[in-house]
Amino acid sequence: MRKKASCNYLILVVLIILLMVSQGCGSKSTLGAARPARVDASMAKQLLTEGNARFTSGEILKRDLPKARQAIAQNGQKPFAVILTCSESDVPAEMLFDQNLGDLLVVRTVGNVVDPLLIGSIEYGVEHYKAPLVVILGHTNCGIVKEAVENKEQCPGNIPNIKEKMKPAVERAKETKLTGTQLLRRAEENNVWDVKSQIEESHIIKQFKGSGLQVIGAMYDANSGTVEWYEDNGCDLGDFDYTLPKESISENSNEKR
Repeated sequence: MRKKASCNYLILVVLIILLMVSQGCGSKSTLGAARPARVDASMAKQLLTEGNARFTSGEILKRDLPKARQAIAQNGQKPFAVILTCSESDVPAEMLFDQNLGDLLVVRTVGNVVDPLLIGSIEYGVEHYKAPLVVILGHTNCGIVKEAVENKEQCPGNIPNIKEKMKPAVERAKETKLTGTQLLRRAEENNVWDVKSQIEESHIIKQFKGSGLQVIGAMYDANSGTVEWYEDNGCDLGDFDYTLPKESISENSNEKR
């Protein structure tokens, strides 16, 4: 009986050890699932980077959303980053960065372009919630950018206003004589940089940049799920895995129709 009990005990110990090891190996975050009480711009970017890695690998964190909702209702929200991104359905910022309720203040508009109202929303996240990081997140195969590049016929309603906002980005892309997917990608990149410059003209953004706020650009690859961060000197086309179906964009789209 003693031998059997001892054997069972050893098996139980081994199982516990294996469980602890497997849980430890599954956690890739250096900051951990729980947010630090104080987050600066560098830590905010790290949280987003780690969350995107979990998203692309399928190892998203399990969260108690009702508990998170109740905590926000009682204590208020404290987003650590403001994300400006496209309204298209395949760019859900909270999901692709694997963040919880209350972690991100997300501003969405088709083509991630801005006007005074949208810049005001970004200013609100920075001034009111003291978010230390603003991210302008473009994405590959953006429908409205593709339409602007292909110079399609006039759209109805207010849609032309969106395309007019990104016209300088598209024109500069066409000046490079790139074609096809590279032309589209360059236009998408230019659009991120143009929007970043517009946001940085805000006097509120300028004020908070003096105390640690960072405004950065990024590109979400809709094929792989990865987010690439842009440095201040830009991003080379060769640094990013960017492919589209051949029918996605005409190879002669740099020519006016």
